[in-house]
Amino acid sequence: MTTIRLMHADQIRLHQDEWLARRRKWTHGWVITASEMPKILGIAPRSHGGPYKLWWDKKRGEETGDRDEMRRGRALEPIVLEEFAESHEGLVLLPGGMYCQAEHPWLAATLDGQAIERDTAMAFDNRWGQIPEDEWMVVEAKTSIPMDEWGWEEDTNEIPDHIRAQVLTQAYCRGARRAFVAVKPIATWAPTRTYVIEIDGQAEAEIAWMIEQAAKFRELLDSDKPPPVDWYPDTTEELRRRHPGSAIDPELTARIPWALARRYRALAYAKDKLDRRKGLVTNQVLERAGDAGQIVTVDPRTGREIPVASRTSGPVPEIKIPARENVTRLNRRGWAKVSKEKKETGS
Repeated sequence: MTTIRLMHADQIRLHQDEWLARRRKWTHGWVITASEMPKILGIAPRSHGGPYKLWWDKKRGEETGDRDEMRRGRALEPIVLEEFAESHEGLVLLPGGMYCQAEHPWLAATLDGQAIERDTAMAFDNRWGQIPEDEWMVVEAKTSIPMDEWGWEEDTNEIPDHIRAQVLTQAYCRGARRAFVAVKPIATWAPTRTYVIEIDGQAEAEIAWMIEQAAKFRELLDSDKPPPVDWYPDTTEELRRRHPGSAIDPELTARIPWALARRYRALAYAKDKLDRRKGLVTNQVLERAGDAGQIVTVDPRTGREIPVASRTSGPVPEIKIPARENVTRLNRRGWAKVSKEKKETGS
């Protein structure tokens, strides 16, 4: 692997316009970034959008729009990285930058930070350019609030698939052998917790599959053919943007397939039925709760009292697995499988 640094951290900070341009389209055509990979795969959170909206955004140059979550993350990123460094004294934490691999120069990643072993840093005595690529490690800083669709709580070892996809792409672009995800829980302001992803055979298989999917997405951009519509709310907004109410012809009739019409009507009925059942169960809970601010139940298997909901903040997510300081988790859902040859050879 041959790693190419496209921009260092100071260049990104001082030349935002160039950085944004490189994220969209550059010398080698359309650029796919690590943060866009979950959207292309259709595993991004509901609020992030999917491949259909991303395709139109890239065509219009609007894929870099800010969200409140992104602004908060940038503001708190120095705190997260500082706490990560304090808890990993054996590492030297260095600024990030924008990187790609010579084999796939159209796939780029902007790193929050990167690290090397302190012993390695001392051995090379500030000659960073001579350090072997596989000695580098990616550091991704995140902030977490349950409502952000992170998919995890403070004491679970579940790394959301969309974060894993982003970080694996970053590791590939940097040529890193390991990636750290440093997470600061905002609700409780607990100490930053670190999760570790090793770039093993399973991770390499996932990376190869993701690169294939990203290449297919670029082909759609080149051919001016958008991907099929998906379920994301952003797709609904995009379709309404392309066909605004002011342009609708009340005299024009559009004919859709009978099967599609049946699915639409059945789902509309099912949603109404689900809303009614949810309302009934909610009201039954509220009736039993009375003036209580916290609602709990007792697990019949263990006799333990389990929080269910709060009258002020809504449902309390179930805590599944106690977390350790550092957790390695393979993606058991398996976006891609390790080939039989790799398993036998151990490569």
